[in-house]
Amino acid sequence: MWTRAGLLIVLCTVTSIVAVVRGQQPAKQINPALLEHPQPLTSIRSEDAARVMMQLRDAAMTSGFAITRTDNSRLTLEARRAEPAPSRDYDRVLMWLERSLSEPTASFDLYLAYGRYEAILARNGVEVFRVVVPTAFEDDRLRVLRPKLLALGN
Repeated sequence: MWTRAGLLIVLCTVTSIVAVVRGQQPAKQINPALLEHPQPLTSIRSEDAARVMMQLRDAAMTSGFAITRTDNSRLTLEARRAEPAPSRDYDRVLMWLERSLSEPTASFDLYLAYGRYEAILARNGVEVFRVVVPTAFEDDRLRVLRPKLLALGN
């Protein structure tokens, strides 16, 4: 049967294999961005929040985005632009307004956040996740929308 030395060799081999397999798991990607309050894209001179929200909606829609959610009480708008089928990839933008601290009754600061979502093979099959993309990729994907939003500013 098994000798004590043979069992010890098997145990050491199994332990070594487990340690190597665990050591080869991919590390999480490092996020180089600082965690800080974002800078406004632009400042919009207006007293009418509803009108500005309508302008944001129009800018997103004419840039190929479909509005997925609007919250006029929180002054936020979410939009999504899907890739042509059969792809499940899409771009998502979040825009929000905050009253300008320098002129709270006369202007809004506009903020824009972008996310790229792509289908990736995961444990439970293909799932869609937010992925890290280079700044140049983001700039290219927002090349139509961003100038329209900047044009709303002063």
